[in-house]
Amino acid sequence: MLEAQGISVRYADKTVLNDLHLGLPRGAVTAIVGPNGAGKSTLLAALSGAIRPFKGKAILDGREVTGMSPADLAKQRAVLEQSPARDVPFPVADLIGLAIDRNVPPAHAAEITARALTAFDLIEHAKAPVSRLSGGEAHRAHLARTMAQLWAGAHLGSPGYLLIDEPTASLDMAHQRAVLTAARDAAKEGSGVLIILHDLTLAAAVADRVIVLHQGRIAADGAVPDVLTPAVLEPIYGIPIAVLNVSGQTVVTPLFQSQPSKTPEETGDVRSHESV
Repeated sequence: MLEAQGISVRYADKTVLNDLHLGLPRGAVTAIVGPNGAGKSTLLAALSGAIRPFKGKAILDGREVTGMSPADLAKQRAVLEQSPARDVPFPVADLIGLAIDRNVPPAHAAEITARALTAFDLIEHAKAPVSRLSGGEAHRAHLARTMAQLWAGAHLGSPGYLLIDEPTASLDMAHQRAVLTAARDAAKEGSGVLIILHDLTLAAAVADRVIVLHQGRIAADGAVPDVLTPAVLEPIYGIPIAVLNVSGQTVVTPLFQSQPSKTPEETGDVRSHESV
């Protein structure tokens, strides 16, 4: 279990997370959603060990995350931050290979690399430097690296945790689907998956559980049908929201107030026949 036990995080004089408690089990996908500035990325950073909370602690299988060595953490959890570096000078296949624990036998490491390249449509870019890829391609390369790290940890005996921040933001629809499929497959294989998403429709498609953060606190936590509702979302986002069922899938969309067309008299654009 990966847990947040009373985590509070402050930046200067601003409290970003406030006494937050939650537990993330293995074998499930938990989506974190919420408005900009809600504390989503900060929560992921605290759970991953990237930052030390002002109060409280993150616990991974009974151990405080900030007390674990980088090597132990690398075996237990794989993390993809919101904006991974694009100026990586070495090839995509090497980037993936660097994420694979050295205790994984070479033959299995090669299989993991091939699996990652295939899963994220990167085979033709395997020898290309990451720095020469497009933004979406580079993001997929880092996704492949993150998944390879997770799979390597699983090979060594721990299904671990996958923590990914806005992994679909720069991707087209086909590659968004590939990311969500990889997240679902990781959960099926026993990993705990935490995914931060702004797109609530994608959250509904991938998640077993949705947590809504608002102003550094948990505003809602539960199954998709219970959380992704206008009654829950509208007060948080401050706009009218529709939740639809389309071919058995939940679609969440903002409502736009349509304005009636104005007549020429109302707009003042009235010209006499004589002036035409």
